[in-house]
Amino acid sequence: ISGYVGADTVAAILACHLADQAETSLLLDIGTNGEIALGNRERILTCAAAAGPAFEGAKIRYGMAGLPGAINRVRIEEDLTYTTIGGEPARGLCGSAVVSLTAQLLNAGLMEPSGRLKTPVELGDDYPAPLRARLCTVDGKPALLVAAQAEGAVKDIFFTQQDIRETQLAKAAIAAGIRILLKEMGMTASEVKTLYLAGGFGNYIDHHEAVRIGLLPEELADRVVPVGNGAGAGAKMVLLSRDYLQKAREIRAKTTYLELSTDRDFQDHFVESLEFR
Repeated sequence: ISGYVGADTVAAILACHLADQAETSLLLDIGTNGEIALGNRERILTCAAAAGPAFEGAKIRYGMAGLPGAINRVRIEEDLTYTTIGGEPARGLCGSAVVSLTAQLLNAGLMEPSGRLKTPVELGDDYPAPLRARLCTVDGKPALLVAAQAEGAVKDIFFTQQDIRETQLAKAAIAAGIRILLKEMGMTASEVKTLYLAGGFGNYIDHHEAVRIGLLPEELADRVVPVGNGAGAGAKMVLLSRDYLQKAREIRAKTTYLELSTDRDFQDHFVESLEFR
């Protein structure tokens, strides 16, 4: 389709049958470039949001791919608890943990909507002591101890203030891209029938937490359908069927790519999307 929206996006559109529907749906594949498609059987708009690699575990101090030992879910109540892929000792944070941590920090009041981590002094003595004890500094900057080596993790694992900033930039780029496509299509998020989440990250995030941090539109919280490896599924469909090969060509022909860097409203939407909900 373009230099940043390629055959993998065509295949994912094919796999979720977005181009066969009368109603308009949204497809989102979150990676270093967040490919976004919005459309129906008449028209499809696409764009690529430069989200950076935060949701793939890169540029996160203790980030890693979604492999055994990666922390993938976090809950913060009286203390912080987590799960890891495969139930193995914690080795790092994968993308779904980045979303989960950010949402849980907001819910627990440990972080301001601006993204600033609070200090134990700000929280006060009435706040649960185990949580206050997790707030610390790494290289002189605020951080949260997520998993401790003394409690079974492979090493001490922190979620830092810089990690939160990387998450903000990534989620703002995706959210702004969605807004631009909706504006160009002349519709609101509430009019979107389904939000398809493609790729490994989209398959494993808690979409309610993704809505909580402003990554996904809140109007679509209950319309999310994970489609897994949409690119791989679509590629198989094309390899096994000439009809699907023709359908892929038709998708390409009716798809328009929007370059976000030249859109006058993108920067405004990006800045507005930096704040957490």
